[in-house]
Amino acid sequence: MNLPNLLTTLRLLLLPLFLTLLVYRRPGAALAVLMLAALSDALDGLLARWLDQKTSIGSFLDPLADKLLSVSGFVTLALIGPIPAWFVIVVISRDVLVSLGALVLYLHDGRLEIAPSKTGKAAMLGQFTTLLLTLLLQLGSPVERLWQSVAALTAALTVVSGLQYVWDGLKRAGTRPTGG
Repeated sequence: MNLPNLLTTLRLLLLPLFLTLLVYRRPGAALAVLMLAALSDALDGLLARWLDQKTSIGSFLDPLADKLLSVSGFVTLALIGPIPAWFVIVVISRDVLVSLGALVLYLHDGRLEIAPSKTGKAAMLGQFTTLLLTLLLQLGSPVERLWQSVAALTAALTVVSGLQYVWDGLKRAGTRPTGG
Protein backbone atom coordinates (compact mmCIF):
# COMPACT_ATOMS: atom_id res chain seq x y z
CA MET A 1 0.00 0.00 0.00
CA ASN A 2 1.55 3.26 -1.12
CA LEU A 3 0.78 6.76 0.23
CA PRO A 4 -1.63 7.81 -2.57
CA ASN A 5 -3.68 4.63 -2.09
CA LEU A 6 -3.64 5.16 1.68
CA LEU A 7 -5.11 8.64 1.18
CA THR A 8 -7.81 7.21 -1.10
CA THR A 9 -8.61 4.59 1.55
CA LEU A 10 -8.86 7.38 4.13
CA ARG A 11 -11.41 9.10 1.89
CA LEU A 12 -13.46 5.90 1.75
CA LEU A 13 -13.29 5.64 5.53
CA LEU A 14 -14.56 9.22 5.88
CA LEU A 15 -17.75 8.31 4.01
CA PRO A 16 -19.72 6.86 6.98
CA LEU A 17 -18.72 9.84 9.14
CA PHE A 18 -19.79 12.29 6.43
CA LEU A 19 -23.17 10.60 5.99
CA THR A 20 -23.76 10.35 9.73
CA LEU A 21 -23.09 14.07 10.11
CA LEU A 22 -25.53 14.82 7.29
CA VAL A 23 -28.27 12.63 8.77
CA TYR A 24 -27.85 14.22 12.20
CA ARG A 25 -27.92 17.65 10.58
CA ARG A 26 -24.42 18.76 11.49
CA PRO A 27 -23.59 20.76 8.34
CA GLY A 28 -20.50 22.45 9.79
CA ALA A 29 -18.86 19.18 10.77
CA ALA A 30 -20.01 17.55 7.51
CA LEU A 31 -18.44 20.45 5.60
CA ALA A 32 -15.15 19.92 7.47
CA VAL A 33 -15.18 16.20 6.58
CA LEU A 34 -16.03 17.03 2.95
CA MET A 35 -13.11 19.46 2.79
CA LEU A 36 -10.80 16.83 4.29
CA ALA A 37 -12.00 14.34 1.69
CA ALA A 38 -11.40 16.90 -1.08
CA LEU A 39 -7.90 17.55 0.24
CA SER A 40 -7.13 13.83 0.27
CA ASP A 41 -8.46 13.57 -3.30
CA ALA A 42 -6.19 16.36 -4.49
CA LEU A 43 -3.19 14.99 -2.61
CA ASP A 44 -3.53 11.36 -3.69
CA GLY A 45 -3.50 12.24 -7.38
CA LEU A 46 -0.68 14.73 -6.95
CA LEU A 47 1.45 12.29 -4.95
CA ALA A 48 0.76 9.43 -7.35
CA ARG A 49 2.15 11.54 -10.19
CA TRP A 50 5.04 13.11 -8.25
CA LEU A 51 6.18 9.86 -6.69
CA ASP A 52 5.43 7.82 -9.79
CA GLN A 53 3.15 5.60 -7.71
CA LYS A 54 0.17 5.21 -10.01
CA THR A 55 -1.43 1.79 -9.51
CA SER A 56 -4.31 -0.13 -11.05
CA ILE A 57 -6.08 -0.32 -7.71
CA GLY A 58 -5.60 3.42 -7.21
CA SER A 59 -7.05 4.23 -10.63
CA PHE A 60 -10.09 2.15 -9.66
CA LEU A 61 -10.48 3.26 -6.02
CA ASP A 62 -9.98 7.01 -6.57
CA PRO A 63 -13.00 7.62 -8.83
CA LEU A 64 -15.00 5.07 -6.80
CA ALA A 65 -14.34 7.05 -3.62
CA ASP A 66 -15.35 10.28 -5.39
CA LYS A 67 -18.56 8.73 -6.70
CA LEU A 68 -19.51 7.12 -3.41
CA LEU A 69 -18.99 10.41 -1.59
CA SER A 70 -20.95 12.52 -4.05
CA VAL A 71 -23.82 10.12 -4.80
CA SER A 72 -24.39 9.05 -1.20
CA GLY A 73 -24.12 12.69 -0.10
CA PHE A 74 -26.69 13.76 -2.68
CA VAL A 75 -29.08 10.93 -1.83
CA THR A 76 -28.82 11.71 1.87
CA LEU A 77 -29.32 15.44 1.30
CA ALA A 78 -32.29 14.75 -0.97
CA LEU A 79 -33.87 12.57 1.72
CA ILE A 80 -33.48 15.24 4.40
CA GLY A 81 -34.54 18.07 2.12
CA PRO A 82 -32.00 20.54 0.74
CA ILE A 83 -31.19 18.81 -2.57
CA PRO A 84 -33.99 18.41 -5.11
CA ALA A 85 -34.75 14.89 -6.29
CA TRP A 86 -34.34 15.81 -9.98
CA PHE A 87 -30.69 16.64 -9.36
CA VAL A 88 -30.00 13.29 -7.69
CA ILE A 89 -31.82 11.48 -10.50
CA VAL A 90 -29.58 13.18 -13.10
CA VAL A 91 -26.38 12.28 -11.22
CA ILE A 92 -27.35 8.68 -10.48
CA SER A 93 -28.77 8.06 -13.97
CA ARG A 94 -25.54 9.15 -15.57
CA ASP A 95 -23.46 6.96 -13.27
CA VAL A 96 -25.70 3.93 -13.82
CA LEU A 97 -25.62 4.47 -17.59
CA VAL A 98 -21.82 4.78 -17.64
CA SER A 99 -21.41 1.71 -15.39
CA LEU A 100 -23.75 -0.41 -17.52
CA GLY A 101 -21.98 0.78 -20.65
CA ALA A 102 -18.62 -0.19 -19.15
CA LEU A 103 -20.00 -3.65 -18.35
CA VAL A 104 -21.33 -4.09 -21.88
CA LEU A 105 -18.00 -3.01 -23.33
CA TYR A 106 -16.17 -5.37 -21.01
CA LEU A 107 -18.35 -8.24 -22.20
CA HIS A 108 -17.73 -7.08 -25.78
CA ASP A 109 -13.96 -6.79 -25.80
CA GLY A 110 -12.66 -7.88 -22.39
CA ARG A 111 -11.35 -4.43 -21.44
CA LEU A 112 -12.58 -2.69 -18.32
CA GLU A 113 -11.55 0.89 -18.84
CA ILE A 114 -13.29 4.20 -18.62
CA ALA A 115 -10.88 7.02 -19.32
CA PRO A 116 -12.01 10.16 -17.48
CA SER A 117 -12.93 12.97 -19.84
CA LYS A 118 -12.43 16.68 -19.18
CA THR A 119 -16.20 17.07 -19.16
CA GLY A 120 -16.51 14.21 -16.67
CA LYS A 121 -13.92 15.83 -14.42
CA ALA A 122 -15.72 19.17 -14.71
CA ALA A 123 -19.01 17.46 -13.77
CA MET A 124 -17.34 15.89 -10.73
CA LEU A 125 -15.94 19.28 -9.69
CA GLY A 126 -19.43 20.74 -10.12
CA GLN A 127 -20.90 17.96 -8.01
CA PHE A 128 -18.38 18.63 -5.24
CA THR A 129 -19.10 22.37 -5.45
CA THR A 130 -22.85 21.69 -5.28
CA LEU A 131 -22.30 19.61 -2.12
CA LEU A 132 -20.14 22.35 -0.65
CA LEU A 133 -22.67 25.10 -1.42
CA THR A 134 -25.52 22.98 -0.08
CA LEU A 135 -23.73 22.64 3.24
CA LEU A 136 -22.95 26.36 3.27
CA LEU A 137 -26.67 27.05 2.72
CA GLN A 138 -27.44 24.81 5.69
CA LEU A 139 -25.09 26.98 7.75
CA GLY A 140 -27.01 30.11 6.74
CA SER A 141 -24.63 31.47 4.09
CA PRO A 142 -26.33 33.68 1.51
CA VAL A 143 -25.36 31.54 -1.48
CA GLU A 144 -28.83 30.56 -2.75
CA ARG A 145 -28.46 32.15 -6.19
CA LEU A 146 -24.94 30.81 -6.62
CA TRP A 147 -26.18 27.35 -5.55
CA GLN A 148 -28.96 27.48 -8.17
CA SER A 149 -26.52 28.44 -10.92
CA VAL A 150 -23.91 25.86 -9.93
CA ALA A 151 -26.53 23.10 -9.57
CA ALA A 152 -27.93 23.87 -13.04
CA LEU A 153 -24.45 23.99 -14.58
CA THR A 154 -23.49 20.78 -12.79
CA ALA A 155 -26.62 19.00 -14.02
CA ALA A 156 -25.85 20.12 -17.57
CA LEU A 157 -22.20 19.01 -17.32
CA THR A 158 -23.33 15.69 -15.85
CA VAL A 159 -25.70 15.09 -18.78
CA VAL A 160 -23.13 16.19 -21.38
CA SER A 161 -20.41 14.02 -19.87
CA GLY A 162 -22.81 11.05 -19.78
CA LEU A 163 -23.61 11.56 -23.46
CA GLN A 164 -19.89 11.85 -24.21
CA TYR A 165 -19.19 8.54 -22.46
CA VAL A 166 -22.06 6.92 -24.37
CA TRP A 167 -20.69 8.27 -27.67
CA ASP A 168 -17.17 7.06 -26.85
CA GLY A 169 -18.58 3.67 -25.85
CA LEU A 170 -20.53 3.35 -29.07
CA LYS A 171 -17.39 4.13 -31.07
CA ARG A 172 -15.46 1.53 -29.09
CA ALA A 173 -18.22 -1.05 -29.53
CA GLY A 174 -17.91 -0.55 -33.28
CA THR A 175 -14.38 -1.94 -33.16
CA ARG A 176 -13.61 -5.62 -33.42
CA PRO A 177 -13.23 -7.43 -30.09
CA THR A 178 -9.73 -8.60 -29.19
CA GLY A 179 -9.00 -12.26 -28.61
CA GLY A 180 -11.19 -15.10 -29.75
